[in-house]
Amino acid sequence: MKILCWNSSGLGNPQGIRALRDLITREDPDLVFLQETKMRAQAMTTCKYKFGFVNCFFVDCVGRSGGLSLLWKREISVSISSFSRYHIDACIQESDLAEWRFTGVYGHPDASNRYLTWNLMRTLCPSTSGPWLVGGDFNEVLYLHEKRGGRPWPYAQLENFRAVMEDCALQDLGFQGPRFTWCNGRTGIQRISERLDRFFGNQQLWEVFPKERVRHGVITYSDHLPILFETGLPLIRGKHPKKFRFEVMWVGEEKCAQIIEREWGSARNSNNMEVVSKLIKGCGKKLAVWNKSSFGYVHEKLAEARRRLENLQQLDAICSNSERVNEARNEVNVWLEREELTRPYATKDVKLALDQMHPTKALGPDGMSALFCQSYWHIVGDCVTATVLDSLNTGMLPRDVNHTLISLIPKKNCAFVKGRLITDNVLLAYELVNYLRTKRYGQKGYMSLKLDMSKAYDKVEWVFLEKIMKKMGFANTFVDLIMTCVRTVSFSVLINGATHGPIIPSRELRQGNPLSPYLFLLCTEGLIALLKEAECEQLLRGIRVCRGAPMITHLLFADDGIIFCKADGETARHLQLVLEKYEVASGQKINRDKTAMVFSKNVEASKQRELLDLWGLRRYQQYDTYLGLLILLGDLKPKLLKVLKQEFGISFKVGKKNYSHKEGENSN
Repeated sequence: MKILCWNSSGLGNPQGIRALRDLITREDPDLVFLQETKMRAQAMTTCKYKFGFVNCFFVDCVGRSGGLSLLWKREISVSISSFSRYHIDACIQESDLAEWRFTGVYGHPDASNRYLTWNLMRTLCPSTSGPWLVGGDFNEVLYLHEKRGGRPWPYAQLENFRAVMEDCALQDLGFQGPRFTWCNGRTGIQRISERLDRFFGNQQLWEVFPKERVRHGVITYSDHLPILFETGLPLIRGKHPKKFRFEVMWVGEEKCAQIIEREWGSARNSNNMEVVSKLIKGCGKKLAVWNKSSFGYVHEKLAEARRRLENLQQLDAICSNSERVNEARNEVNVWLEREELTRPYATKDVKLALDQMHPTKALGPDGMSALFCQSYWHIVGDCVTATVLDSLNTGMLPRDVNHTLISLIPKKNCAFVKGRLITDNVLLAYELVNYLRTKRYGQKGYMSLKLDMSKAYDKVEWVFLEKIMKKMGFANTFVDLIMTCVRTVSFSVLINGATHGPIIPSRELRQGNPLSPYLFLLCTEGLIALLKEAECEQLLRGIRVCRGAPMITHLLFADDGIIFCKADGETARHLQLVLEKYEVASGQKINRDKTAMVFSKNVEASKQRELLDLWGLRRYQQYDTYLGLLILLGDLKPKLLKVLKQEFGISFKVGKKNYSHKEGENSN
């Protein structure tokens, strides 16, 4: 039997779920105790199926902290004896063993209240006379050598921890693997590592499981390592050759077709069964070699990166190796993401996507909405699922399936995207532009360039998008699937109820498609890379508002952007070359009628005029906005607040004048 304990530091995002699912797949535990899930029981109930568990018990988080989960397999019987915010106590019954007890503990994070955890353990102790296993994150070390870096651990806290273990007749079960289970993630002398997670057991546990062992695992998510308790030595299994199987994801790969073509050769017209059988086996062998060397490398690379991370974490216990550890963690995360993107699509993915669609929006050319499939899924579900999975897993999508109707309605721009902190960019832009307005002295003058892309989505070159995705490390199979969705689109225009078309584009991203904003952001990475390259070569220098502040060269949000640099002719020409290179490669075009400049006060008027003429631009006006909000306020505060009054019905006071607005009242 194997028990996994892990302080997850929150599972409310895809990266945490992916990391835990990968950990469970690798270790295959029978029982999992999670701390700091930061999720409510209802949300965790949905997640348990992703981890392959049916049986579970959850303790809700309180606000944005806490949350405990206990998950176990069907093969074992678990009954919950007691629980609280900081523990789950359970009795475990295996088929061939007597009942024994497991208590998952999360030590109180506040040192001044940790005595509550110790009192809890003393309360639980008398209720057992059989084997007892206690594990989790105790937020406490047992010995001074279990902490490295920072201030020495208060000795009184160590004594209290040892006292409760002695009172409960518990012994530390030791460990294998990295020495520390928690790290603050910093580098150099600021790095602190501690062993906060551990297993304890009483004498009866040693007698029942004499070959038990504890192991510290490896994971890239959370600042805690997982710990595992195994009741016996691992089984030594002989290595069996993996049976060859032709994979659906190979279909459509050019290299796969070339291998089959070369292997089949001139015997393709043979009607001899023995010859055909040999040809099929020969194709299988060649495809297996190709898959291992070129195509199916994700699992091997992930395992290699994980082994390197484990070695570095063990080495980190001896010497300071924090930067290499962080690099290895990032590499494992990258390969986990690639593995997630390249996995075959499953039936549940199709149903989940359908459930997330609005029932009556975005009708197809056939007039059918998502409501049709949602309402009659019990009838059409199997056929629709098989068809969708065939397209997704083979990358073959008929063009007429991706046909779209365009309705000619007035366009309304909205810069605010759900779940995105757009205010971050607005506040930064306001502070930087305000810095330019108030910088009156110094030899170096600065300027900002507010960019406006003309028809940004409509001018994206498909070749550029494909190359950007491959350059960023996306797997070829995933890139091919995305580009199939992009390239097979066609349009008809709906005018007075009649369709006119079709229109078959050779570039653009379809507006209104949920995928398009993300693909456009990938295209923007090309501009970011060019700006960073110019900055590294000292051709472009951004703004630093004070000593110790980061240097900022650009703020980008979708197709809105502001670039900050020195106000001189050489920098302006280099910036022009960067933007021209981006325009040629991506298909984007800067709208110079809406693009404007702001200069710091110490830039002479003649220099400002020279730079404006060089770019063919105008000066930034006080009424110009970035992401829908005014940036240059100056003496416009009353006018701006009047806009707020009209839009939001806010009452406020500016100077001696009181502004108020009620719903339905006209504003003057």
